[in-house]
Amino acid sequence: MAEKVDLFVVGTGGAARAAIVRCRRAGWSVAVADYQPYGGTSELRGCLPKVILTEVGRQVQHCRRLAEARVIDHPPRLLWERLIEFKRALIRDVPRDTEALFVSLGVQTLHGKARFVAPGRLAVNGREFEAGFTLIASGAYPRPLRIVGEELVLTSDGFLELDHLPPRVVFIGGGYISMEFAHVAARAGAKVTVLERGPRLLRQFDKPLTDTLREASREAGVEILTKVDVTGVRREGAEFAVTGLQAGQAIEVRGDLVVHGAGRVPNLDALDCKAGGVLRKGALSGVCVNEFMQSVSDPTVYAAGDCNDSPGLQLEPIACIEGDAAALNMLGGNHRRVEYEGIPTVVFTSPRLAFVGLTEEQAASRGLAYDIIRRDMASWPSNRRLNLKYSGSAVLVDRHQGRIVGASLLGPNSEEVINLFGLAIRNKLPVAALEDMPFAFPTDASNIKDMV
Repeated sequence: MAEKVDLFVVGTGGAARAAIVRCRRAGWSVAVADYQPYGGTSELRGCLPKVILTEVGRQVQHCRRLAEARVIDHPPRLLWERLIEFKRALIRDVPRDTEALFVSLGVQTLHGKARFVAPGRLAVNGREFEAGFTLIASGAYPRPLRIVGEELVLTSDGFLELDHLPPRVVFIGGGYISMEFAHVAARAGAKVTVLERGPRLLRQFDKPLTDTLREASREAGVEILTKVDVTGVRREGAEFAVTGLQAGQAIEVRGDLVVHGAGRVPNLDALDCKAGGVLRKGALSGVCVNEFMQSVSDPTVYAAGDCNDSPGLQLEPIACIEGDAAALNMLGGNHRRVEYEGIPTVVFTSPRLAFVGLTEEQAASRGLAYDIIRRDMASWPSNRRLNLKYSGSAVLVDRHQGRIVGASLLGPNSEEVINLFGLAIRNKLPVAALEDMPFAFPTDASNIKDMV
């Protein structure tokens, strides 16, 4: 006989946690299931562990640049094995603490793969549940490469667990994951090659700034090849050969490790959405949802985070606000929509690349009359005091309304400064509001006055 619950949640990451807390506080009975350690991708296999690695890499870079300026001696060497130990220690308690939180709230915690057996009915480890509502918050997993030798390619999860970093590393894909890990590997002394299928890196970011990042990457020891269609990977003795086509010409890149960095797709395969009457547009697509995070095919099912087809990027803050919105809509009818504009995103390379708001292409497609203000910040004191070479900004301003609609930053602490631009965009602040703000000086935020 099926156990009845008000809400059944699939997944234990940020989206799930936001919804569970809100629904339990409203008095709902809740059960949650995850076949992986509790905590979700961001805290265990994504944002948190990667920023531990990338921050150490950045500190090493800063020290090396200052050593070049002869203000410190003996530039540091990144110790990969100890870095991985450090990372493991910092996230070790996440699964235990996440489950303890749920238990303290009175949530049934289940370990195993949940699957639909019928609309509104799910099974885990032989137990069946009849749910008043279901929240799918199962995250994403590495996109199938569909190339010969795919089984030889290490996933990003595996990269985060490497006890030893080999001398040559090849990354397939030129997005967030590849670029961030490429910079860490290079700071640790590896020779790194990134193979990007498209004509440019990080296509959702400002092109001139990504070009600058490419130059900074080259100097750090990261070779980036664009317009490369990877066709296969083969093992030859102790090394790997990655084959592909670059602008129609056959190429081969050799390394001691090949890493998947070509994006992620919704983690829904085990759930059997078809049995639950939950619509997806394709085998690699997310749950089709409306603006309330509600399944378009079953009004009792909601989906939040990386596993749905909302316009939001695969970012932890978006997963959390979608999970919270889904909970509010389940509890009180569909009234809460998610506002995606003004949510910053960051590539944790060194230097950091950050973006918020509209790109030039998006502004043009909306028919906005805009001005773009570009600054080369390499000679500014905030960079010179660290002996850094690569920094810049691009700010889009609505010509008629005089407010910021987009911003891209490359340089030290751009991951923090971009939040101020996000605040301005979400609150529709005029440029004058930032110009008039008496920022603490000298800080990276005080540069905003000269960026706009």
